[in-house]
Amino acid sequence: MKKITLLIAALFTGSMAFAQYYYLPAQPGNPGGLNNDGEGTFANMSPLGWADVQATSSTDVWSSNQTIPFGFMFNGTSRTSYKVSTTGVLTFTTAATTVPSSSNSYLPSASIPDNSICAWGLEVSGSNDHIASKTFGTSPNRQHWVSFLSASNPGETQQNYTYWSIVLEETSGRVYIVDQQHRRAPDLTIGLQLNGTTAISHPGSPNVGNLAGNNSSASDNVFYSFMPGSQPGFDLAGVRLIMNDTIAPPNSAFDIYGTFINLGFASVSNVELNYSINGGATVTSNVSGLSIAKFATSNINHPTKWTPTSTGVYSIKMWVSKINGSTDADLSNDEINFDVTVLQSIGIQENEIDDLKIYPNPANDFITVEMNEANNTAEVEILNLLGQVVLTQSIGANTSSRINTSSLKAAVYLVKVSSNGKVSTRKVSIQ
Repeated sequence: MKKITLLIAALFTGSMAFAQYYYLPAQPGNPGGLNNDGEGTFANMSPLGWADVQATSSTDVWSSNQTIPFGFMFNGTSRTSYKVSTTGVLTFTTAATTVPSSSNSYLPSASIPDNSICAWGLEVSGSNDHIASKTFGTSPNRQHWVSFLSASNPGETQQNYTYWSIVLEETSGRVYIVDQQHRRAPDLTIGLQLNGTTAISHPGSPNVGNLAGNNSSASDNVFYSFMPGSQPGFDLAGVRLIMNDTIAPPNSAFDIYGTFINLGFASVSNVELNYSINGGATVTSNVSGLSIAKFATSNINHPTKWTPTSTGVYSIKMWVSKINGSTDADLSNDEINFDVTVLQSIGIQENEIDDLKIYPNPANDFITVEMNEANNTAEVEILNLLGQVVLTQSIGANTSSRINTSSLKAAVYLVKVSSNGKVSTRKVSIQ
């Protein structure tokens, strides 16, 4: 399982007197969970509805002007169009002519037009490199994604690649920069430039490296947030539920344990913590004795254990409603949602397969099993929740292999992979 590193960072603004945004450090996944397309070259993404913005270019260029499908508030003005450079800069100053080079630096910079968003330091110059866009969600909460697909690391071999996206969110006016997939990514400048004297940056700029790995799903992605307005005092965001996705047996008591990050400026000492199962009654309890500093993360255990009464798939939702006795300022980022499968028993797996990846999840007609074992072959079994084997296939153990699942009915399955004396099981939903 990929280790998610959350940066502990300080706010940085080019001019506090005119600051209109604040920065939040890395959070796992894709913002809002709207984009589930994964990552790939433009040839793979185009059939999924991604639109051409700019093809590869041996020289640094601006794209043509692009239309945002909703009014997006940026720096106090509703924006309806933008253009983007092959070096990782999106600007609403569409009259700009000089293209920033891939030699990135600190913000604010004279090389960057006013009203720009930067994942600056890329090159879109290789044979598979492309810039594409797609809008996700429904009004009034859509997201417009502008993605640098298989971009190049300046001055390095084309075998190295990097995927980043700039996301514009309707209504909230938030900007997200998503770190997605890499084989040796460049150091970037991540931030917003409002004008020649005012910028809000990731504190590691211009040397922000990648945290994401080389998985083409969102499972190892992280995103940085640039939020309009002033940072609230109390804001805890859900990160993940600390629980196996397959547990046994029923009628046993299980901890509901979540990881939260403090996105407010005040230290957190106590919370009102909640969970529900399958959308049922809310179980609420107060948890005290905490000490969560700004931008720090903490694991919080709900005092009331959960006892499932039967086998099956359960949807768990966990969230914080009050912090230090005050209402959480942003309830939209509180929830942790997690599906757990309860079985009568689970076989002991003392020796798991390292770096096993199974994606996409949920899947339709196929799943990809990716691993890096020294053995030449591996055996894959797909089981239903009754423990019955419904599909088997031998695959290569040191590569990625596609398994056709089009014959399976829509349901949740367990994918069991065995190789070189090691066994790992993952839960996959087939739609």
